[in-house]
Amino acid sequence: MNEPWGISGPVFAWSYAGLVVAPMLVGLLTVWLLRQGRGVEHKPDIHQFAYLLAGADRVTETVIASLIERERLRVSSSGTLLTTPGQPVGPLEIEVTRLIASRLATTAHALLPHLRASAEMAGLRDELARRHWILPHARRRAVWSAVLVAYLAVFVLGVVRLINGLALDRPVGILFFLLFATLVGAFFASRQRLPGTKHETTRAGKAVLQEAREDRSLAAGPVRAVAKAGLDRYPDRKLAVALTKSYPYVRPAKVVRPRTRSKTKSAAMGAGFVSSTSCSSVSSCSSGSSCGSGSSCGGGGGCGG
Repeated sequence: MNEPWGISGPVFAWSYAGLVVAPMLVGLLTVWLLRQGRGVEHKPDIHQFAYLLAGADRVTETVIASLIERERLRVSSSGTLLTTPGQPVGPLEIEVTRLIASRLATTAHALLPHLRASAEMAGLRDELARRHWILPHARRRAVWSAVLVAYLAVFVLGVVRLINGLALDRPVGILFFLLFATLVGAFFASRQRLPGTKHETTRAGKAVLQEAREDRSLAAGPVRAVAKAGLDRYPDRKLAVALTKSYPYVRPAKVVRPRTRSKTKSAAMGAGFVSSTSCSSVSSCSSGSSCGSGSSCGGGGGCGG
């Protein structure tokens, strides 16, 4: 037999193509199955709701809103946060007030990276993972690490076959393409191993989130509004503008100011001027004739002369 390894080029190409596709399919299917698992039926708190909805940063914004509503934080017009006397509730609130009091983070935007990497936020993620409401990053990383190792092994196999084919002066164009596809698959798998900025909500987590959206007892007022849409949707627009001044990607709605008294007074004077002008233009007298008794302008005034 003159075929390398006793396998013809077309047979090896089809077999190798299957090896290129298989790891990706296995990885995607495994992650999908992990997201379909049954979760614990339990009512989430407002911080868990915020994380399921938009991740760690939304949790931090919700904590800030809660502290402001309970007057544990004050906000200056420049967006600087200041603590007030009072006891925070829960580990996340304690961490936020500690960072502000120690001047490590003095604005809402500066707090985000600190809380994102904090042990308190990791504890919240662990609790959500135990309830199977989110897919832990460690589990996803393990899946894609196995896929990456498989792709590296497939790539080495293809390179060895390529060297053999070149030595025997065999056509290797298709193998070049398959090796490139292998590298693309390995790159995708390596990217999936990185900790992403977005959380991965499971099927059970989405069901819990859907029920919590309609639950009015979860939270009310500004805390609920911020948990659902962020600090730029804080009901007090002046506070929303101040809190998000340091945000490079948020444009809060403009504050609608009521009309000032002077503007209202000027509008009223203008209306009176128009009224008197129209009246004088309507009642005119021709020479030698007097005005009719029924047509006079304002307070018995008749035609002069």
